[in-house]
Amino acid sequence: MSGVVKWFDPVRGYGFVQIEAGDGIPDDWVGQDMLIHVTTLQRAELPLPLEQAHVIGTAVRRDRGLQAVEVVSVEQPAGLPDIDAEGLELVEVKWFSPLKGYGFLNRPGQDTDIFLHIATLRRAGIERAFPGDRLMAEIQGRDRGEAAVRVIRAGS
Repeated sequence: MSGVVKWFDPVRGYGFVQIEAGDGIPDDWVGQDMLIHVTTLQRAELPLPLEQAHVIGTAVRRDRGLQAVEVVSVEQPAGLPDIDAEGLELVEVKWFSPLKGYGFLNRPGQDTDIFLHIATLRRAGIERAFPGDRLMAEIQGRDRGEAAVRVIRAGS
């Protein structure tokens, strides 16, 4: 089977792939959502897929629907947005918890916390952020303080 990742959440450890038509694919599977679990990717030592990544593997029908049981290829999407650093400033990760889905950044030499949501990282194709990681961020004021609304890795 082959398909395109609709979404994949590394915190939850799963996502869904929409199955494409192809040789040996039953007609009733085409267009269906297929569960893909992180352990299936880990067994094959493959990267976590971004949205719109192309996945190739083997699927089975279970009681609750289609599920990937083997993945042999993950091709990340081509044409990710061009990196535009205009309006970005240097920040460092103070801490980030993928389980909570958020963390905080600081400008170098400042203690003011800047909120960072996991969705902001994912839009940039960044899977993880660790204390001390340097990012470039677009920061906006919010009711409860500042928040990063766009990030890229520093030096990208």
